[in-house]
Amino acid sequence: RPWMLADALHSRPLPLNYGARSGFSKQNPDIRVLMGSNDGFFHMFQNTEASTTCGDTDTSGEVDGDEAPCTESGKENWAFMPREVMDTVKAHRNGVVPIGSPVHPIGVDGEPMVMIDAGDDKATIDSGEGDTAWVFFGLRRGGAAYYGMDISDPDEPELMWRIDANTPGFEELALTFSTPTPAVVMYGDEPVRVLVFGGGYYGDGGRMATSDTTPRKGYDNYDSTVAPDLSGTEPKGNAIYIVNAETGDLIWKAVDNGAITTNGTTGVVFDNNTGLDHSIVAEIAVVDGNEDDIDERAYVGDMGGNIWRIDLPRNLDPADDADNRDNWKVTKLAALGDGGANGGDDDRRFMNRIDVVFADDPNSSPGTFDALVIGSGDREHPKQTAREDYLFVIKDPYGTSVPTSGASAAVGIDDLANADCFLVSGAPTSGCTNAADLLDNGYKLPLTEPGEKVLSPTLTIGGQGYFSTYLPEGGPTEAAECNAMKLGIGRGYAVSLFNGRPVINRNITDDNGLESPTTSADRWEDDSWGSGIPTEYQSLGGNYIMGRPGAFQNANVSSYYRTYWYEKDVDH
Repeated sequence: RPWMLADALHSRPLPLNYGARSGFSKQNPDIRVLMGSNDGFFHMFQNTEASTTCGDTDTSGEVDGDEAPCTESGKENWAFMPREVMDTVKAHRNGVVPIGSPVHPIGVDGEPMVMIDAGDDKATIDSGEGDTAWVFFGLRRGGAAYYGMDISDPDEPELMWRIDANTPGFEELALTFSTPTPAVVMYGDEPVRVLVFGGGYYGDGGRMATSDTTPRKGYDNYDSTVAPDLSGTEPKGNAIYIVNAETGDLIWKAVDNGAITTNGTTGVVFDNNTGLDHSIVAEIAVVDGNEDDIDERAYVGDMGGNIWRIDLPRNLDPADDADNRDNWKVTKLAALGDGGANGGDDDRRFMNRIDVVFADDPNSSPGTFDALVIGSGDREHPKQTAREDYLFVIKDPYGTSVPTSGASAAVGIDDLANADCFLVSGAPTSGCTNAADLLDNGYKLPLTEPGEKVLSPTLTIGGQGYFSTYLPEGGPTEAAECNAMKLGIGRGYAVSLFNGRPVINRNITDDNGLESPTTSADRWEDDSWGSGIPTEYQSLGGNYIMGRPGAFQNANVSSYYRTYWYEKDVDH
């Protein structure tokens, strides 16, 4: 065919700046791009052509008339095909997919993640000087496997390791949706670079437990006309893994019912009675709360609407080098989903990374708390409209303390304040009596349109939360029959982290002479977000963010700048 590169559906391209390697310069660094595609390849592309004489060589701030501009390349350096997706070649070659397979063949569909060790204050990745760059990726709907590759020399990649469901200790591994999160943990006397990820997507709908425990590659058999079997635990995906980033060896895992062993490389389990009944597809958020360069906890949501805290305490005694992984544990913080296991309107799914915010609310006591911000929504079935989804802000009651046995029960959805109760105008006339007290646990922000759901991570900046939602049937002014392609629309929200009130006056028709945001309609904008599933908000540095592509926005929050001063006769 005339164009050889297949589409990249969920594998977000990742740029990697190698700096002034041989043949390049500070003005013209060696930049590569990594991504997977649905022809079954994981690619590296060259972004900049090699040159040491092009660009702003006199550092004047621009390329002058006597300086040669640098040129971009776009050529492919190499491509790697995992064994799990080799059968996509035949489908692409013949233009026909096998019976029972998806119409669209799926290849390497996972998002890549890079871990770099180039020394302190070093802008160049030079493998000749011992610098390392490792890339890790899953396959998402392409299969149930993770790969680690050494790309320290971008032109000589090497396979480091491969993990699949047949690897000892990874029996619960399903379709590898959970993007690996880099972390540094300590369970002896030395820090260890690791990856943390969830067990993945159980391919017949993400939650349904059936007699068939095989992850369905590339598609699922979700049928909205057939009542799903939601009884029992899921046979795949309901696990949390921590692996050595360099070797792929299993360091620790949490499962629902597993035999505890002390084998550090195969089948190690240190938390086995967790109640992990539902698959975990989201990227896990890792936290270094005390800024000692060792990550001591993490958070993730699951496909049953639960929020989990993962504690990874280290030995604080420098003389104690004992293995303390048996002190690592998981705790359920919130149960916000389908308590009746009947697939009803509360059948909520958490598929996005939790936004962990160290917050300080000057209007509450105590003012400091750790906020967990996440929206619910089933990205694999975005058009369904039966469920009631929310944006949630959960306050972690434990903070830097490890929960003890018999700790507080997980909060339920009725234990959270309704954010609409705090509106200046248009608050509900009932159900708000104890909202201020419930706010100690956090709040839930209702999404108003049929099927409206959150399909991407949130962004918090300066006490303001930004997130996008998808409305499969369009907004209140756009009837579904008028949306010819039935693509739905996107909507962008801006709310207070502390109570869910709007922070921007976006609906001037409901002001009643007031210029400040007052009603629920001030929380969002949808006129300019266009059709289809919307993008997520991105931080651009400082006060600037971007929601819909190309729309730059000043968040108008206080910024802090590093300042230096000299005190006469004191500083020398």
